[in-house]
Amino acid sequence: MSVASEINRLNVAKANLKLKLNGRNDENHQIGNETIDDYYNFVDSIPTGSKAIVDHFYYSTSQREIYIKMSNTQTSNDLFTLNYDNLMYEQNVDLRWLDVSNLTTLKEIFKGSTSTVTLNIEGWDTHNVTSFDAMFHTCSNLTIIPELDASSANDVGGSIFYNCTALTNFGGFKDLGKAYDTSQASNYSKYRLNLSYSTSLTHDSLMNVINNLYDIATAGVQTQQLILGSTNLAKLSSAEIAIATNKGWTVS
Repeated sequence: MSVASEINRLNVAKANLKLKLNGRNDENHQIGNETIDDYYNFVDSIPTGSKAIVDHFYYSTSQREIYIKMSNTQTSNDLFTLNYDNLMYEQNVDLRWLDVSNLTTLKEIFKGSTSTVTLNIEGWDTHNVTSFDAMFHTCSNLTIIPELDASSANDVGGSIFYNCTALTNFGGFKDLGKAYDTSQASNYSKYRLNLSYSTSLTHDSLMNVINNLYDIATAGVQTQQLILGSTNLAKLSSAEIAIATNKGWTVS
């Protein structure tokens, strides 16, 4: 490793540490121009069990940012900005400290995070999220995704797991289909869940997906698509596939 690349790595690590410490602390304990030698002084001021409340997520091709409200100072002025691309330089990213329960969209939030292997979003409350479209698009090294609440989702876009070729463990989308419109036509592209790129998914992960699907047939929703691909299909028995088809999903 060259001296220049090592300096760049340390600068990125410093920036990420500053973002996390400021995200946990209130407005009176924010790191400004202090050197990294003084960062330890900001650890003891972190409230126990606090989370930073995500106020808004913004996506563009050149800028991916979220606006965060301090968890223990609730006025509208107590916001700071976190750029996801700064975090995604790291292979292992821990985002459990973010409270996303106010968000209604996670569209493209991790799109293109090709260096990330471990993305810890365990415990994220996504029950209000309506769009997961392209959430993990091209996360080609990501291996684990926990169960996510999709009870309000009406858009998974079909490309949420595009090129997620390393994905091994997935907890599934809880109640995916519950918010689907009964007047929508069958095979609607926004309702389609496509996991065919993720050929390394375990049998248990595939069953997590199937068991978490909502019974859209009973709810009166037209038949929608679960695309697993031939490699994943070969891991399942006909009885296991029938669990999904009996709920109103075609499995291919």
